[in-house]
Amino acid sequence: YLGLVHRLDRPTSGVIVFARTSKAAARLSAQMRNRSMQKKYLALVEGKPAPHGELVDFIHRVEKTSTIASDENGKYAKLIFKRLAFNDGISLVDIELVTGRRHQIRLQFAHRGFPVLGDKKYGSRYLFHERNIALHSYSLTLMHPVRRQMMTFEASPNYFWQKYMETGVH
Repeated sequence: YLGLVHRLDRPTSGVIVFARTSKAAARLSAQMRNRSMQKKYLALVEGKPAPHGELVDFIHRVEKTSTIASDENGKYAKLIFKRLAFNDGISLVDIELVTGRRHQIRLQFAHRGFPVLGDKKYGSRYLFHERNIALHSYSLTLMHPVRRQMMTFEASPNYFWQKYMETGVH
């Protein structure tokens, strides 16, 4: 048995969780629903967002399209961010995802005029790398489903990020 507990958007890189038993999958899925997993991302976004803040919106999804809802008809979406660096029109942002909605990070930053680099779907003017976007899940903390101890899994950004890190966006 190998069960996928959560997913990342197709053009996103980083940490994901698989379960080796159906019982572990159920326990891990419950953690996802209860928002007890801590998920952290790095993103390269166009422009210069505030040094830190919270983004709170209601996201409305119709088939494959997600939008920011003008009222509370959408699902509650919240993230916390901190700008780590800015260079040549691009910011490196550290993000803690409080909720986990489809395309949440991409949509919330783009809605405010800071699309994720390479994310043509949400208005990026720049290419990042082929079909990838500059969004990376670098840390996931969860309660082990059997041992009942907190565990953190981390992954460094892939080599596509190297040119941005070398130019001072770090």
